[in-house]
Amino acid sequence: MAVAKMLKLRLVGVNAEQERLLNALHSTCAVELKRSDDLFEGSRNDLDKSEIIQKRESVEQALSLITKTALNLGIKEVCPDGFGVSYSEFMQIYQSESELLGVVSSVKDKREEILSLGAKIISLKTELSGYLPYSELNCSFSDFFDTQRARTRFGLASDNVFRKITEGLANEPLATVVEQGRSSQGVMIAVVCHESAVGVVDKVLGESGFIKCPFKDDVKPSDKIQSIKEQIANNEQRISALNGEIANFSSYSRQLKLLADHYLFIMEKYSANGGFLKTESAFLLEAYVPAERREEVSQAITLATENVYFEFNEIKKDEYAPTLMKNKSVPRQFEFVTNLYSAPKYGELDPNGVLAFFFSVFLGFITADIGYGLLMTVGGFWFAKRSKRETGTTKLAQVIAYGGIATILFGLAFDSFFGIAIIGKSLLPSPTDLKAQSVVAGISVPQLLLISIGMGAVHIMTGLFLTALKRFKEGNILDGIFDGIVWMLFLLGLILLVIGMVGVPTLTPIGTWMAVGSVVIGAITAGRHAKGFGKFTKG
Repeated sequence: MAVAKMLKLRLVGVNAEQERLLNALHSTCAVELKRSDDLFEGSRNDLDKSEIIQKRESVEQALSLITKTALNLGIKEVCPDGFGVSYSEFMQIYQSESELLGVVSSVKDKREEILSLGAKIISLKTELSGYLPYSELNCSFSDFFDTQRARTRFGLASDNVFRKITEGLANEPLATVVEQGRSSQGVMIAVVCHESAVGVVDKVLGESGFIKCPFKDDVKPSDKIQSIKEQIANNEQRISALNGEIANFSSYSRQLKLLADHYLFIMEKYSANGGFLKTESAFLLEAYVPAERREEVSQAITLATENVYFEFNEIKKDEYAPTLMKNKSVPRQFEFVTNLYSAPKYGELDPNGVLAFFFSVFLGFITADIGYGLLMTVGGFWFAKRSKRETGTTKLAQVIAYGGIATILFGLAFDSFFGIAIIGKSLLPSPTDLKAQSVVAGISVPQLLLISIGMGAVHIMTGLFLTALKRFKEGNILDGIFDGIVWMLFLLGLILLVIGMVGVPTLTPIGTWMAVGSVVIGAITAGRHAKGFGKFTKG
């Protein structure tokens, strides 16, 4: 468990070979670029990334449409996320850019045609709904026309409206009402009258709620309806065919995902370029490299070009450097928990090993049930194993699994399996046992509370011990003693004092002298780094 030592890489290269050098550094996966220092008068590039951003968005939109369409059609050739890829394959994908952008363009064209056909279908269905009420009409709409002296009104009326119209025109000898058939929306009627009676007829029709037919086509309604349905069916078939063509592009899904990621890689290089200090012919690159990867990075640079100068420098004590944590399998999973708060600064101790132990113990102590522990352990490891690569989610799953192991152990100690006692005897005091009390300074305190406080004190003591180790490592022996060891002994003295009060009297004086002595030493030395009166008042 450690924070990896870092070196600062400083490189001067030729502008014409910048792309090659960046690719070489990228291939090592061991370099974090930084904005170069202002070591000389030079310029920095402010490159326009809009074209690359637009291309990447187009690829991702096409990829999303292909994936969605293929899954809807039951095609399983879509490449899932999380697949492995070699560096050479990743870099070579750019050679297929023209072909893949052609696929993207084709998908976009088909999508636009689908949207256009969808709009036509909506329009046709709207038109169809207007013709359907006249589906039973056995003549053409154009058969209802005006002559030189006669006027014709054709349309729909409900039974109630039909009755009103008939009654309203019963006393009008120059008008007649003819039923043309029925539909689901009412009666189709034609009202024929002399031109002199058209005023009376229109008034009766208007007051009764008559719906005038808007069509004058020289076609039978049934033929028109059939024609519209055929157009809708043809458009739907075309949409289905286009969706099939889009889904067939699923064989390109892997390449399209690589191209989208490659565009992201290019944008990162654009961002890096903006941080380089440049002259007309050369550029300055600065980066952080793990000390153990120095030879690998050096070899990558020299293989890329001979026209380059580079050096590795030690990082100063107060200088910033990125944190790279190096842990074995179990502590590495707890990096997820550490990073939720803050990763340790460069040069500090890596807390993940200690965190892994105490986090698991505290989680197990809180849950303390064999059944829950089994679910956590099996479920956590099963979920983590299903993932092909390590992510924050898989790390969290394994954190829960390791906590589940501690939960099983504490479940045994508390004799609990989903809340049911299976052993018949608990090794630790039950939180519901009112008799499990201890007297401390005349006060009755639950034993489980004392155990909890003791575990917390040990946790803090461990932190103080690590603080002391860090100071010792830095060469600050007195700081390690007075800021770490002294206060660790103070807590240890309190623990011995409490143990002495509850049942081991011989520990009481030892704990008392340790606690009091540590406080006195801590108070006297607390102001050693302060100025003026602070040296005496801080303690």
